Amino acid sequence: MKIKIHCEHPGFGTSTRTELLERVRAILAPYANRLSEVRLSLTDQNGPRKGEDLLCVATARMGRGATVAVTANSEPNVYQVTTVLRRLRRSVRKRLERKRTSHRRPAKG
Repeated sequence: MKIKIHCEHPGFGTSTRTELLERVRAILAPYANRLSEVRLSLTDQNGPRKGEDLLCVATARMGRGATVAVTANSEPNVYQVTTVLRRLRRSVRKRLERKRTSHRRPAKG
């Protein structure tokens, strides 16, 4: 599983990036062999103004091109990003369960 982290928020430094990388690995570990790539994008929405200004987009790409994405606006801290990653894990699990339980209709005849 390849992990890419794109961060455009002044409150997140190199140590935070390392911590986020570890959290992505830990939270998505059960599905690591089924995910080809995970992207985490953190963007500052309103510059120096106060408030919920962190846009967090977490995207997981699966084997055959299927993609699952989760988006949230939150306060700029690592714990809020962890919540988004847990939502992504839940979405990936549901997507994989849907694939497993879906069946093709039998041919007419």
